[in-house]
Amino acid sequence: MRYRVLPMAALVLGISHAASAGTVFVVSVGEPSKETGRLLAPFIDEIARYPMHARPAEIRARLADRLPRSGLADPGLQVSDLVAIYQEGYRLFKAGKFDAAIARLVPAVHMAQDNPVLLVDQAHHDTWMNGLVALAMSRFRKKDLDGAEEVNRELARSFPNQEAAIRAAHGSEPARRYLAAQNALDARGRGTLVVDVNNSAALIYVDEWDRPQNATFEADVLPGTYRVLVRMPGTDGLRYDAIVEPNRTTHLSVDLKLDGAIHITDQFVGLVFASEGERDRYALDDARRLAALIDLGNLAVVLVQLTDWQGQPAVMATMYRVDTGAWVRARIAQLDGRDDDEKLRALAHEVVSSQLEDPRILELTNPTAPSSPPPRPPAWPKWAAGAGATAAIVMGGGLLYLHQRCGTDTAPCSTPYRSALPGYISVATGVALGGLAAYLFLHDSTSRDPRLTVAPLPGGALVGVTAGF
Repeated sequence: MRYRVLPMAALVLGISHAASAGTVFVVSVGEPSKETGRLLAPFIDEIARYPMHARPAEIRARLADRLPRSGLADPGLQVSDLVAIYQEGYRLFKAGKFDAAIARLVPAVHMAQDNPVLLVDQAHHDTWMNGLVALAMSRFRKKDLDGAEEVNRELARSFPNQEAAIRAAHGSEPARRYLAAQNALDARGRGTLVVDVNNSAALIYVDEWDRPQNATFEADVLPGTYRVLVRMPGTDGLRYDAIVEPNRTTHLSVDLKLDGAIHITDQFVGLVFASEGERDRYALDDARRLAALIDLGNLAVVLVQLTDWQGQPAVMATMYRVDTGAWVRARIAQLDGRDDDEKLRALAHEVVSSQLEDPRILELTNPTAPSSPPPRPPAWPKWAAGAGATAAIVMGGGLLYLHQRCGTDTAPCSTPYRSALPGYISVATGVALGGLAAYLFLHDSTSRDPRLTVAPLPGGALVGVTAGF
């Protein structure tokens, strides 16, 4: 028995007991492709029928502020693009075109907040602040007082204690409205925001504040929602939304390895790793920790991987206990293009059942075997043995034929052919080489019950090889 794990994808399934299923996690090297989702959809759909199964929306809700997003939601967006949009919106505001300014700045602000890693470029600190001032005043000029107040509150949280700078750049009215929003929030009572990261090299940014902290951030802040960006140097970072309530402490603990692996779609909850080595090393531990974090009372996790089984694609499911990580059982379904969806549905049933019933699903006795197959022997010995057998048998047959004709009227007898011994030796050598070639060919195939047959003939021998497939 041998199999090798392919880098395509794997699933992790939390099981609450043998007859009911829990959460499905997709574990992959890199973000799972749509093709992966389509392939595994029958398994996911079937496992979702069991009681206690948690949907991705429920998992998202349970994780709440622990659920991160990428610090760069739009990979193609550049700082220069964002700066140009902000500057155009500010220009429209200064020209008195308030509707056009609002239409330009509202999506720009949302875009900026969805890509906070771009906002940490402090060369454009004033650009971001001026954009919010222009949006607040444009809404005020259009008599949208609630909208203007909302922007001023965001301005006060994102750029605290900037009244003097706003007054110098924009005049007394924007500064007065900014200060009023800041005082109104302050009157509700400040809260404490604490962010800690399990990596001292990580930088913590809160909104657009220009002084990031390492590993731990703690500050008394105005109440409201804050964008927290946790970023390792050279990465896009992870963004969290932290809600700070008046006179209370909000504590956000970030595990960069686990949180960076979490990937949620409408179809499944996943764990994504940068390499096969990281997946093999961390997938089980991360799945167990995430199951405990979600707190669904799961007792087991099942890793389901796309593998190569005897030369064909297959899906393997291995169950482990959540508390100890001990292996419980492993089963596999071969995919040959015939009723693959039904096989995956059957695998979903069998992975939560202690007794194997479906003959299409195979039991694995050693799921911890090496993930790559043993090296294949070189091919030349079997072909050399086969060619040698053929040549020896042909030559032996020829010698025996000449021996039989020796002394006849049409073929005078010459000394080399008076004896049949050279012919028999050659045939025997060919039979031996043929047996060796047959063994080498059959040992490296999926054949069953190979048989080697040698039938003596008056002038030689007939060698036959049969095997069942």
